[in-house]
Amino acid sequence: MVLTMVGCDQRAAAPVQGVASSSAVLPVPIDGERAFRVDTVARGLEVPWGMASLPDGRLLVTERTGRIRVIRDGVLDPTPWATVSVYANEPGIGPETGLLGLALAPDFATSGHVYAVATVWRSEGDRTRSVPTRLWRRALGLVDETATLRFANQVLRFTERDGRGVEPTIIVPELPAAYYHAGGAIGFGPDGMLYVSMGDAMLPERASRETGWLGRIHRFTPDGNVPADNPAPNSSTWAYGLRNVQGMDWTDGGSMLAIEHGPTGMAQEGARAGHDELNHIVPGGNYGWPTALGGETVGDSRPALWTWRAAIAPAGLAVYRGPISAWRGSVLVAGLRGGLERVVLEERGDSIRVVAAESLLPSSHGRLRTVHIDSSGEVYITTSNRDARGAARPDDDLILRLVPASDSTPP
Repeated sequence: MVLTMVGCDQRAAAPVQGVASSSAVLPVPIDGERAFRVDTVARGLEVPWGMASLPDGRLLVTERTGRIRVIRDGVLDPTPWATVSVYANEPGIGPETGLLGLALAPDFATSGHVYAVATVWRSEGDRTRSVPTRLWRRALGLVDETATLRFANQVLRFTERDGRGVEPTIIVPELPAAYYHAGGAIGFGPDGMLYVSMGDAMLPERASRETGWLGRIHRFTPDGNVPADNPAPNSSTWAYGLRNVQGMDWTDGGSMLAIEHGPTGMAQEGARAGHDELNHIVPGGNYGWPTALGGETVGDSRPALWTWRAAIAPAGLAVYRGPISAWRGSVLVAGLRGGLERVVLEERGDSIRVVAAESLLPSSHGRLRTVHIDSSGEVYITTSNRDARGAARPDDDLILRLVPASDSTPP
């Protein structure tokens, strides 16, 4: 198979030879012979955000409003696997917070542990917006502006017993958050450590600091402690200078990848827009936000692997590990504005480069949030049409599955 070489900073690159171009409509040809269809697995969810596959084939799915749901044999269980009280709705705001990312513990078979990111009020006074709490936060904000934030992301650990998630335990108690740019991705790396993303909480300058809470990816032990081999002593920061990471994964070679939302024209961001990114995350890496965008660098910042100049709002990322040979070495990216993208990577040791990219799905399903690949290589995608920015249809939100037209693996 010949790959068409492309440069970065292009909205739609020339396609891999034999694979449909970005203008194709479903079904999309694969290797010029095969196609896939899109099946609807479940309907009627409320902003499904994160997914995880259990060893017995069940799928767990978070709903941003505070439920973890179960799909068994293609059927959505009406009873939640677990329920959490979260901050997910507020009239006139349309928060990006709630019950977000989901991750299975590497030792799930023996521990039954499942981890999730949940946004909560930092105190009862923050929930009720009491005058004493508001004045207290305003005073603390003169010293540390993160003290003005009313919310926090917590990392919760559940234990599965009798098919339900019980014993919710707070592993990471407080990562200060705002109702926008709250991050929320979570995953276990090949090293067995727990990685959690935090957005800049609309305080962009905070992302540029080497240590802190905002605009970065954190690294913890499974118990929520700071590993001794993190880049900075006594700091959970793994990488910084990131605006709002909502998806991350690792390649077969062990390299960490993360997608990042670019700016959307806000005044505090210099009225810039676009430049969503795919980044190769390295320990202690600075990714330039809020100064550098895309392929730019400032000081020691690292350029993006790939930039979408016209925003696709990347919200889900998965390294492809499935039966379609032409897709191996690719990452799939779900966009809230741009359908499903495939980015082809070439990895040699510690070096990664993008060699091609294409658009696989149009945005006819609306906002696509999560892309997840289960242990058998099935590709699942969730929609996010019932959030504040979506146009929900009667059966939204959906969980979709890409199904190859043939069971045989192409040559």
